[in-house]
Amino acid sequence: MYTLNHYPITKSIHLFTNQQLIGICFFDAGGKTREEAETALRTIREWMEAAGLTLHPEKTRIVDATTRGGFDFLGWHFERGYKWPREKSLRRLRDCIREETCRSNGTSMETIVGRLNRRLNGWYGYFQGGVENVYQTEDSWIRGRLRHILRFRDKRQGLCRGGLDHQRYPNAFFEKLGLISLYALALAKRTSPATSG
Repeated sequence: MYTLNHYPITKSIHLFTNQQLIGICFFDAGGKTREEAETALRTIREWMEAAGLTLHPEKTRIVDATTRGGFDFLGWHFERGYKWPREKSLRRLRDCIREETCRSNGTSMETIVGRLNRRLNGWYGYFQGGVENVYQTEDSWIRGRLRHILRFRDKRQGLCRGGLDHQRYPNAFFEKLGLISLYALALAKRTSPATSG
């Protein structure tokens, strides 16, 4: 395996093909000056070229992740010391949820919830550890999709006004059906003795 000795790689994914390294996906120059970051990038570029590899010109850049704007990487958005699933990742999740929660879906709510749970478990398995309000937002949106199905099945027209659907089908209703809460998973992870310092 190739190594870089001059700069710390705080998080990295080493990609191999037939025992040959084909890329490093993340490098952290360790909060140094821009000049030091540019020196680190030159060193990495030289190292990659010596290994017969090249850095992707559009995907390789120096970013100050402590300021607004941040950067996207491997499905995540990193900014000001926080991370959350990037917009494209959230859109893909919602597209998959829409497929399972069409209003005219004739399958039982238990079956729909089971399918959603498989999808949500997999998604959260990758996207755990981000800012918690993202999980709350997605939970609320998913329950809203399920409430629309129930409203359609009850033959009630139009959009809910005044939170009546929330009263008919409160969050506890979906919890009783076994629907996974991404936010609850995030809280459990945060308070787990295994993850506490």
